[in-house]
Amino acid sequence: MQIKKTAKGSHFLRKGRFSGPGNYYFITTSTYRRRRIFTEPVYFNIVFNSLRWLEKEKRLELYFVIAMPDHLHIVFELGEGQTLLVEEPDKYPFWWSKYEL
Repeated sequence: MQIKKTAKGSHFLRKGRFSGPGNYYFITTSTYRRRRIFTEPVYFNIVFNSLRWLEKEKRLELYFVIAMPDHLHIVFELGEGQTLLVEEPDKYPFWWSKYEL
């Protein structure tokens, strides 16, 4: 049996994935170039306040946010009618910043 390796970030990694309301998710995300920006409270607060806004809008229920210097761990439950799937991924950047951090 030959095993085909899938390129990192390949669309094949998304085949068969499901996300939906009421499900729990553990997500880890890292900063661009692993920069240690979360040692500064102002940068963590930007992310945390955005997550709290999503919670206020009932898009998710936040359970844990753990900040490390260069990455975050987030545990949440998706809100009603929400999904993690992006219909048109080419329309959304992987990261964006108004300022060079």
